[in-house]
Amino acid sequence: MECLVRADGLIKSEVLRVEQTSIDVNRKFVRLIERRADGLVEFEFAIGEPDLFVEMLLPEHAYAEFCEINRVEMLPPRHEPDHEMAWTLREASRRDPRPDRD
Repeated sequence: MECLVRADGLIKSEVLRVEQTSIDVNRKFVRLIERRADGLVEFEFAIGEPDLFVEMLLPEHAYAEFCEINRVEMLPPRHEPDHEMAWTLREASRRDPRPDRD
C-alpha cells in the first residue's frame, strides 16, 4: 500500500500490486573473473539470482573448495556493461580518479 499526502493535507492511499518472483536460495552461481599471477582468484558469487552478486577473492585451493562445497553453477564470462552505471568494485578500483588533463 502506498500513502500519499496531498498539498491540501488529505491522505490518499493506493494499493500497489507487486508481482512476486521466487528465488531458489539453493542455487548458487560463480562467474570467474581472473586467475591472478599471485595465486588469487577473483570471482563473483551469487545465491538464487546471478545478477545479485558479491565480488570475492580467494587463493586457488580455497576457490576450488568453495565451489565444490557450495555446488555452484558456473556462469559464462560477463560481457562489457551496456551503460556507465553498470560497474563493479574491481573496475572502479582500477580507474584513475583524476580528471583528464590536457
